[in-house]
Amino acid sequence: MFLLLFLIVGCSQDDKEEMSGDFTGRVTGPADGFDTLLVLKEDTLGGTSVINNVNRHRISEYSVNAYRVMLSSSTEIVDEDGEIHMYGDLEDSAFQFMANREIKVRSNEEWEEKWTELDRYLSYQPRFLPVYKAEKIELLPYGLEDFINFHSPLIESKFFLMTFHKDDDDITIPSNVISDLTPHLHSREQISWQSFFVAEDNPIDRYVHTDPMSHLVLSNEGKEILTDDWQEVIDYFKEREGD
Repeated sequence: MFLLLFLIVGCSQDDKEEMSGDFTGRVTGPADGFDTLLVLKEDTLGGTSVINNVNRHRISEYSVNAYRVMLSSSTEIVDEDGEIHMYGDLEDSAFQFMANREIKVRSNEEWEEKWTELDRYLSYQPRFLPVYKAEKIELLPYGLEDFINFHSPLIESKFFLMTFHKDDDDITIPSNVISDLTPHLHSREQISWQSFFVAEDNPIDRYVHTDPMSHLVLSNEGKEILTDDWQEVIDYFKEREGD
């Protein structure tokens, strides 16, 4: 009798946890004008990572396990140091909700996992996703891999070069990208370049050097090279030229 009662209690606790209003996922970026976050748990395109998909075209057989999370001025935001802020008191939430940052959502509503079929990437069709109101948001640590997984190109023949800096006067790279790198690309390969100003509050600041700058080369497989030396970027493409 005691064993049966123990099993019943145990099952009840498990069921309660499954019906909890807590769930984790990754944000697509800061809240929109209606104070709503898009939170991805998984999809059939990028897996468990949010990707920088700027293509608004239709995607065949695309489905997402994602949710719209509504914030209010009284929603508690717990940063990675454990400090609690009210969402309404945040002056700028851009760095708290960096794209592909993992968060934990607490809602007073019972969360139910649901996959939704969409015609386009979730950023362009959020109105079809389930909605929950957040009582508390816990910001989990944001790492370099989170940044890399978001920005890595989807196409195998494409490279993405990012130059991190804090002083615009240091940026002298754009005129050299084509002349220095393009001759070493394989047929049909492309490379795009972007300068990335790193503010002190940006969590990526702890992972890259900005005195004066550093360079990150990404492929569809992720990081290829991260270096402070522009010549090392050139050498990387020269070495793979013969592959």
